[in-house]
This record gives sequence, C-alpha cells and structure tokens, in this order.
Amino acid sequence: MAQRSVPVWDLATRELIARLDVRPRGGGTSQSMAVGELDGRRVVATGSNIDGNVRLYDLQTGEMIGEPLARHTGAVMSLAIGPLGGRDMVVSGGEDGTARISRPDEPSHRTIDTGTRSSVSDVLVGPGSTLVIRKWASLTVLRVANDFKFFDASHG
Repeated sequence: MAQRSVPVWDLATRELIARLDVRPRGGGTSQSMAVGELDGRRVVATGSNIDGNVRLYDLQTGEMIGEPLARHTGAVMSLAIGPLGGRDMVVSGGEDGTARISRPDEPSHRTIDTGTRSSVSDVLVGPGSTLVIRKWASLTVLRVANDFKFFDASHG
C-alpha cells in the first residue's frame, strides 16, 4: 500500500509534530526519502517515482520548502542530505543513471553523469565532503572541493 502521509513525532514528548503529505503532484508515490539538516533547519527530502522531482519539507511545520529540486528523467531511486564543498546539499540518484546535487536556494543543480544508463541505487554523503555513488555493479567515491571540483577518491 502506498504511503500517503508521514507522521513526524517529537521523541522526547511523544507528541505528533506534523504530518507530511508526501504524494507527488500528478500521482505516484515517494520512491525514496532522507532526513537531515540544511543550514540548521531539519528537513526531509522525498523523491518521486513518477515526475522525477525531489521535494523538501520542514520537519517542524510539515510545509513544503520552495519548488521541487533536481528533476530526473524517471524515478528518484536514492537520496542523501549532508555537507559537500562546504555547504549543506541534497543529493539524489536517479533511474536515469545520474546523481544530482541541489539546494533549495539555488535554481540550478549539478549533475554527475555516471557513464551508463543503469540506475543509481544509493547515494551517501560522508565525512570530509565525500560523495559515494553506487550503481548495481559499481561504486564511485568522490571528494568534493569547495569550488565543486570533483576528485575520484576511489582511485587515489
């Protein structure tokens, strides 16, 4: 059964804070989700299986933040939130074989073409501005510099 809304609970008080409506516009379901902080604001990111969009929601209010981010061609398969290049970013992996790096306050995104059309099954933001991209049969580890130059850390 498709998830229509996600309850957000305060674990200290055990009270319901918000209920996030995570249904993509135009139908479908949220294929993937990630929780994190963007510039000190607790957020949840959702990725659509129909329109290829990433949407951000404020965990305190349940309200959607801005316009959708990082449109993929096909489903959003994976999401991560964390610091890259000195700034908090949202990373999405798509069925279209790309990984995209976005922020709600920037109109454009950065695309990492992984070289094949197979889906990006996992993305991970790790310590030291490390970005891990996994496809079904391969793993790529990148270090992201402050000017957003990418260095392949999986080959030294």
